[in-house]
Amino acid sequence: IKQLPLNTDPEVFGLHENANIMKEQKESQKLFDGILTTLPREVNGGARSSSEIVQELAIDILSKIPPDFEIEDVTSRYPTKYSESMNTVLVQELLRFNRLLSIIRASLRDI
Repeated sequence: IKQLPLNTDPEVFGLHENANIMKEQKESQKLFDGILTTLPREVNGGARSSSEIVQELAIDILSKIPPDFEIEDVTSRYPTKYSESMNTVLVQELLRFNRLLSIIRASLRDI
């Protein structure tokens, strides 16, 4: 029993491996819902409102997001050749990561 994993893979239950991603997304959503329910809903005297707190958090997170990767620099340093297939994967993943960063930035600005 001590050798069994603490968290079982979804395949054990006949589910697709993406089921684990959905489970983690739901857990994250529950966490954020719990955080939002604990925020104060009224302004009491000198206390900050929940929208001010969220705005400050968004600005703080936005300041910590790294800049986009320069794809041209990466492709010049790691050229995509048949013999170096990992370079192709690197460029593809950096393109995806840059798109993700732009979505995160836009979402934080919209808050």
